[in-house]
Order: sequence, then structure tokens, then C-alpha cells
Amino acid sequence: MTADSHKKRTMKPAVWVVTIVIVSLLGLTGYFWNEARQARSQTPEAAQERNSKETEKVLTKLKSVLLVDDEGDPTVARIDDPEKLKEDNPDFYKNAKKDDYIIVYKQRAIIFRSSDKGQIINIAPIINTGEIKGDKKAENKEEPKKEESTEKEATPPANE
Repeated sequence: MTADSHKKRTMKPAVWVVTIVIVSLLGLTGYFWNEARQARSQTPEAAQERNSKETEKVLTKLKSVLLVDDEGDPTVARIDDPEKLKEDNPDFYKNAKKDDYIIVYKQRAIIFRSSDKGQIINIAPIINTGEIKGDKKAENKEEPKKEESTEKEATPPANE
């Protein structure tokens, strides 16, 4: 009987080894499956789809609080570091918090907090300085032409 009991004892560690190997393989399978799933969700197409859905959700909430003319597709960005933004423009971003949204239309910028039942934090007009400078340059270019034409008109022809 001592031989039989000895065989049973040697079989138990073998069963444990097989069990550990099976559990390890199942764990590795789960780990790699999860990694593959996360990799698929990180593709540019998946990220773009997530961003598109998030943008639609934010704009829908904004439109329920504020009358927004369809001025075209706005640019929507989530604020990750409000302190950095406050350095650039402290007046506009003074009440901005992490995870608020900046929604930029052609004529105005809006800071919107969708987490608090859709609260508008700030609205500011957008002044395109390029257009203003361009208008002044256009005026300056036209003025010399007008001066030249008046000089030519004021000078009588030499042949007469």
C-alpha cells in the first residue's frame, strides 16, 4: 500500500502543474485579446468616429441651451489644461475647468460645460485680425493709384 499512496502523491503535483499551465494560458489569451481590442479602438478611424459622436453630443446639448445659427461646422475641443489657456487669455478662460469644451464658430467662441446640465461659461466674438490688416492694406494700395490718377489729370498734355 505504500507504493499506491506514493503514486497518488506524485500525481497531485502533476495535476497542479497542468492546472497552473491552463490558467496561465487562459490569462495570457485574455490579456492579448484585450490588447488587440484596445489596438483596434486606437485606430484613426475609431478615434475619428468617437470624436464625431462626442462633438454631436456636445453640440446637441449646446443647441438646447443657446440659439445657434447654423454657421457651418464648428471646431470643438475639450479643455485638458485650463491653466495653460489662462496664461494666454486670462479674461476669456478665467472660469474654464478641465473637460469643458471650446466651440469655435466663424464669428464667436464659446466655452461650454456639458457636465453641469449644459452650462455656458463664456462667449466671445472672434475678430479676424488678418481681414482687418488685409482691408487696410487694400485701402493703402488703392490710395496711391488715386493720387497718381489725380496727378495725371491735373497735368495738362504737353502737345496742346
